[in-house]
Amino acid sequence: MQKFARKMMAVICMLSLSMGLFGMTVCAAEEDQQRAVYYEEYKKIVEKISSDTGVELTLLPAEEFAEEDWRTPEEFERVIREFATAEIVIEDSDDDIMDLLSGARSAVLASKNVSFVWGSSVNTTIKIKASFSTQYSSGRQYISGVSSISSSKASGNGTWKQFGSDYVILDAGRTAQVSASGTITYAGASTNKLLTVEFYCSATGGIS
Repeated sequence: MQKFARKMMAVICMLSLSMGLFGMTVCAAEEDQQRAVYYEEYKKIVEKISSDTGVELTLLPAEEFAEEDWRTPEEFERVIREFATAEIVIEDSDDDIMDLLSGARSAVLASKNVSFVWGSSVNTTIKIKASFSTQYSSGRQYISGVSSISSSKASGNGTWKQFGSDYVILDAGRTAQVSASGTITYAGASTNKLLTVEFYCSATGGIS
């Protein structure tokens, strides 16, 4: 009798385990179906916001969505609209200004931060770095060239990937306009941005 009872208990345990796995499979299938429906709505939302704002947005492939990126279509539209209309804030250099002696100098490093701010507390800060060459002429230092332009996410939300850079020397060498182009991604959508900052050369060669 005890042997029979043990066999029945084993059968019950196996059935319970099977039903649990079946339930998990059903739940996973329902979640995948719900996400597929949401994703189709996301496509329409991204297209609409791009048209409304003039900001060209790209929806990430569904398999690249992080778990927290799956939202109701209403919440997704709110978040992405805020992202598309983010305010851009350029911050002062956080480097020590370097004063130079007369003559040619190279590899004078400086950086500035550019922040995207949207919503009540969401932001991404991008640090743009460059190396400056300066040349002494007519009693002061001037910028003669810019190299090693790079940018990376310093803090905040989302991701940043640079794909280009450029510079222009202005004001007879007193100013360098440095640009970094890249893709910023947040909440399942991305957009390309051209970030431009200006660096100034003091009479003694300080870059700020």
